[in-house]
Amino acid sequence: MIVKNINYKRQPSCKCGTWLDHWVKICGKPVPENCSEARCLEKPVLGAHVQKDDSSDTNWYIIPLCVKHSIKARFLKIGDTTTFVSAHVNDTCAKQLPIGNAWPHELLATMATSAQASLNFGPDVAESQDWHHHATTRFYRRQREAPEETAALKGS
Repeated sequence: MIVKNINYKRQPSCKCGTWLDHWVKICGKPVPENCSEARCLEKPVLGAHVQKDDSSDTNWYIIPLCVKHSIKARFLKIGDTTTFVSAHVNDTCAKQLPIGNAWPHELLATMATSAQASLNFGPDVAESQDWHHHATTRFYRRQREAPEETAALKGS
């Protein structure tokens, strides 16, 4: 596939840090060993902004490239295994994450692992979780009651 290098139209970086970090975070793969240019064996060090050389697709994408191909090349032949990640942060990393810094697929995997663990460990896990809930509730109830008790002691 042929892509047009549009790094001269580079956007400010997103909250991922660098555009290469953005590529890793969104596609969930490690940085590849070689540049995305089909014949290049250099290590990719930049996430480059590109457009597919297809008049029907005007989206901006990020792909891993070496410095030479990121800066000098106007058009690139890209290897078939290259993963294209959207450069539109509103569609990717700027979306509100549900809990902390976890993506939905990460939460589902964790929930599936937890559900499997409950099945494997049986009622002991449920009892342990129930005990933890009650102990935590009692602790926080005491924390809320403590100021009132202190005020009552000061008044007497």
